[in-house]
Amino acid sequence: MISQGLSIIIPAYNEEKRIEKILDDIRETIHGVYEIIIVFDGNDSTPEVAKKLCSDCRILTYNKRLGKGGAIIEGINAAKGEVVAYIDADGSVPASELERLKNMMKRGEFIVSSRWKKDSILERRQTINRIILSRLFHYYVFAMLRIPIVDTQCGLKIFYTNDARDIAKKVRVFDWTFDISMIFHATKSGLTAREVGIRWTDSDGSKLKITKTVPNMFLTVLGIWVRERYERSSFIRNAMDKIDRNLLNHSRKVD
Repeated sequence: MISQGLSIIIPAYNEEKRIEKILDDIRETIHGVYEIIIVFDGNDSTPEVAKKLCSDCRILTYNKRLGKGGAIIEGINAAKGEVVAYIDADGSVPASELERLKNMMKRGEFIVSSRWKKDSILERRQTINRIILSRLFHYYVFAMLRIPIVDTQCGLKIFYTNDARDIAKKVRVFDWTFDISMIFHATKSGLTAREVGIRWTDSDGSKLKITKTVPNMFLTVLGIWVRERYERSSFIRNAMDKIDRNLLNHSRKVD
C-alpha cells in the first residue's frame, strides 16, 4: 500500500468542458492524494476552469503541443508523490477505481487498468467499430512486441514515481501509443505489469480520429519494434528519429 502520497496527473488538451467531472470525482473519492497535476498544452480556457474548480491543483501550461505522452512525462518529472497515476480527463474511469487499484500495487509492479478482463464492468460500451479496431490493434501489438496486456489503451496507469521517470527516459513516442511504449519499456526493465479489470464507461467527446490516428498508431508500434530489433544500429536510430519528427509528426526529441 502507498505510504507517502499519490500524485495524480491529468493531461488536458482542450478539456474545459469535461474536466470538472473528473476533478470533483477525485477530490470526493480518493484518500492520500498528495497533489493533482494538470498538464495543459492547448489554446483554450482549460487552465482557468481547472483553477476555479481546484485552487490547490498544480497546473503546468505549455504554449506548444506535447502530445498526450509528452504531457504525462512533464507531469511525471514534476511529481512529488511516491506514486504517480495518470488518468484521462474524460471521466471514463471513476476515481473510485483509482483508489481501489492504487492499494493493490507492490514494489516491482505497475498497474494497468483494463476494459477487457473478465471482471471488468462496462457501463457504456464503445461502438462496434471501435471495439473491433481495439481488438485487432491488441493482436497486432502482441504479435510485434509480445506485451502481455490485453488492454494497453485504457486511460489509467499507476507507477512508483522513480520507476516511471526511469522508463520515461526511454520513450520516443508521445501520441496515442505512448501507453504501449511505457508498458513495453517497463516490462523490459524488469517490472511486473499487473492488469486489473475496472468499471468503465465510454465518454462523449473523444479526440481520437480513427482515419488519421489509427494508421499512425500501427506505424508507431512498427517503429518501436524496429528500434528494439536494431537498437545497436545508429543508422536505424537516426532514421527512426527522422520519421518520428517529420512523417508521423507526433514525437519530440528526448536526450
